[in-house]
Amino acid sequence: MFMVDIASVQVLYTGDYSREEDLHLLAAEIPQFSPDICIIESTYGVQLHQPRNVREKRFTDVIHSTISQGGRVLIPAFSLGRAQELLLILDEYWSNHPELHNIPIYYASPLAKRCMAVYQTYINSMNERIRNQFANSNPFDFKHISPLKSIENFNDVGPSVVMASSNGLQSGLSRQLFEMWCFDKKNACVILWYVVERTLAKTIINEPKEVTLMNGLTVPLNMQVHYISFSAHANFA
Repeated sequence: MFMVDIASVQVLYTGDYSREEDLHLLAAEIPQFSPDICIIESTYGVQLHQPRNVREKRFTDVIHSTISQGGRVLIPAFSLGRAQELLLILDEYWSNHPELHNIPIYYASPLAKRCMAVYQTYINSMNERIRNQFANSNPFDFKHISPLKSIENFNDVGPSVVMASSNGLQSGLSRQLFEMWCFDKKNACVILWYVVERTLAKTIINEPKEVTLMNGLTVPLNMQVHYISFSAHANFA
């Protein structure tokens, strides 16, 4: 965020922001001045998101249903921000559902792992909910979630949940797992954030019958695809 004063005219320039508190982060603070001109990013400026409790329930319902049917869940993810929030949701949900304790959850991103150390260190910068939890234990020290270094370290023998980069499914472990799992209708890919045009993630939101693999082959897309927006960008409301 930048505020520029030009000939006594105050211009505020900022990226997108949200006045809604997350599970872990504070809401954006309002500057203590009144600019004459605001220039603001507005990715969802003419759209409305579903209420948070509705989105969280849709998210956990899709995952629980897929796991119950013997499927695998792929969550293409960014490394920072919303990834940590979704991991908090998953870890809490698993804690409240003992029948899921034998189902592994992995996050597969070296950068996400490094970011986790920052979250674990700067607890005082989190919201009141996280700070209160930290009095008993570090909420980012997950009980049911493990890091995954590479596809070679992954024992793919049954239902699981994997959050992996890249979020656009263009490369990385998320793309590798997608190509392994897209044939099976029991599996699901859950897209939770803004996706860029001409990426695979954007393509499959429209549920095409076929997709093109990295080797150029065209194969059926049988896995379920769910889009539930947890984007950090503010909406019209």
